[in-house]
Amino acid sequence: SHPADLGATMRPPTKLLAILLLWVTPAALAFRPSRVARSALRPAGPSTRTAPHVVASANAHRRQRVVCSAAAEGEKKRVLVLMSDTGGGHRASAIALNDAFDQLYPGQIDTRIVDVFTEHCTAWPYCKFVDIYKVLANEPLLWGLVWYGSAIPIFKAISDQFQYIMCKQSFEECLDKHDPHMVVSVHPLVQDVTARLLDRPSMQNPSSNPNGLAVPFATVVTDLGSAHPMWFHKKSDTCFVPTEVLRKVASGEGLRANQIKTIGLPVRAGFWDAPLPNKEQYDDFEAQVEMRNKLGIDPSAPTVLVVGGGDGVGGIEGIAKAIALKLNQDGIESGSTKQMVVVCGKNDVAKQNLQALADELGGGTDGAGLAMTCTGFVSNMDEWMSASDVLVTKAGPGTIAEAAIKGLPCMLSTYLPGQEAGNVDFVKESGFGDYSPEPEVIASRVSEWFSDPSMLTKMRAAALAAGRPAATLDVAKDLGATALGSSSTWAASR
Repeated sequence: SHPADLGATMRPPTKLLAILLLWVTPAALAFRPSRVARSALRPAGPSTRTAPHVVASANAHRRQRVVCSAAAEGEKKRVLVLMSDTGGGHRASAIALNDAFDQLYPGQIDTRIVDVFTEHCTAWPYCKFVDIYKVLANEPLLWGLVWYGSAIPIFKAISDQFQYIMCKQSFEECLDKHDPHMVVSVHPLVQDVTARLLDRPSMQNPSSNPNGLAVPFATVVTDLGSAHPMWFHKKSDTCFVPTEVLRKVASGEGLRANQIKTIGLPVRAGFWDAPLPNKEQYDDFEAQVEMRNKLGIDPSAPTVLVVGGGDGVGGIEGIAKAIALKLNQDGIESGSTKQMVVVCGKNDVAKQNLQALADELGGGTDGAGLAMTCTGFVSNMDEWMSASDVLVTKAGPGTIAEAAIKGLPCMLSTYLPGQEAGNVDFVKESGFGDYSPEPEVIASRVSEWFSDPSMLTKMRAAALAAGRPAATLDVAKDLGATALGSSSTWAASR
C-alpha cells in the first residue's frame, strides 16, 4: 500500500465528528476493500494496436450503425443508467455510453442518466452522498478509515439492509418514472437496491434474461486497478470490467465466468479514435504540432500537462509551482523552452495564483525558461492530452484510461486509499508512469523524463499497449443489443 496519503492531518474536532458520524451511517458501512495479487494488474486482454491506422480501421468497423427490427418499427428502448455524482468518472462514463448508443444505434435507444440519490432519495445520508464525498475526498486519512474499517462483512450486510429500507421507495419511484427496458449501473452504491427490486417474486420475468429479473440489469465498473465488492452483485446479468485484476475480483465475489466481460473502461468520445502519431513513428510530429497550434501554445517545446480533476483537487497549486520552478531552471540552463499547461478545473484560486507565477516567469519569451498556460475547466481534454508529452494527475481511473489511449506517460500525485490505490499499481506495473505525493519529487521526475527521450519513447509504447480505445463502443454495442432484445419493461413486469 501507499501510506503517505494516510498521514494527512485534520483538526481533532473535525476528525472526531466525522468519524462518529460516518461510522454509524450506511455511507461509512457501504465500502470494503478487494485485495488481489499485484501480478494480476495488467490491461484487459492483449493489445490489438500495432499502429494507429489499425486502431482507426477497427474503430470504424465497430462504429457501423446497427438497425434492429424493433427500432425499424419506431419503438425506442429506454435504458436507465443509474449513478451518483460522487466524483466525475461515473457521469463521464454514463455520458460516454449514451454517445456510443447514439452512434451505434441511431434513433433506437433513449438513454436516461439519473443520479438516483440526488434526484430521488430524501433519506439522510443518501440524499447527501455528493456532499459527503467532497469532504472525504479531501481527507485521505478519513477516507482510508472508512474504506478499510468497514471491511467487516457484517457491516456490509447491515448497510445493504438499511439502504434497502431507506431507499426502496425512492428507487421504485425512479423506475416508475422512467419505465426502462434495461437498467445499467455505473456506481457501486446503486447495485443492491436495484437488483433486489428487480428480483422481487412479483417482478420476475424468466423469459427476459438468464437471472429471471424484471428487465435486464448490467453493471459497468468505472474503477480501474482496484474496486470494492459492492460493484459485483450476483444478480447482475452482465458485469463489464476494465482489467484482468477486476475480473479476478468479480470472480472472487461469486460472479460466474459467463457474467463477466473484460473489455475496458468507457471514456469520452474524443478518445475513441486512434491516438495521434507519437514521436517514434513520424517525423516532424506534424499532428502534435498542429494540435498545439490549434490550442495556441508553443508548437515545439516539450510539454507537461498538469490536471487536478473537475474540482481541481489533489494539491494542484503546490505541484504545479514545483514543476514550474524546476522546468524554468532547466530551460534557462539548457537555453531552451519547456512548456507546462495547468488545468485547474473549478479551482479559481489556484488558477489565479498560478497565472501570477506564469506572468512572473515571463513565459520563455527569450527562448529559454518555461512557457506556462493556466486554464479552468475544459471540455476538450482529448486535445490537451494529444498536445502533451507527459501528464501529471491524481490517480483517477478515467483520466488514466484516457492517458493510456493517447500514449501519454503519467506521473501520479495522489490517490484515494483503497479505491484508487490499485490505479497506482496499474500505471507503474504497466510501465507508463510513477507515483509520488511530494511536489519536488514529481518535478524532478518530469525533468528526468524530458531529459531522456528514449525513456519517454518506451513509456509511450507501454501506455498505448495498456490503452483500450474501442472499449466504450464495445460495451455499448453489447448493452444496446441486450436492450433492443428486451421484451418487457419495468411497468409491464409488475
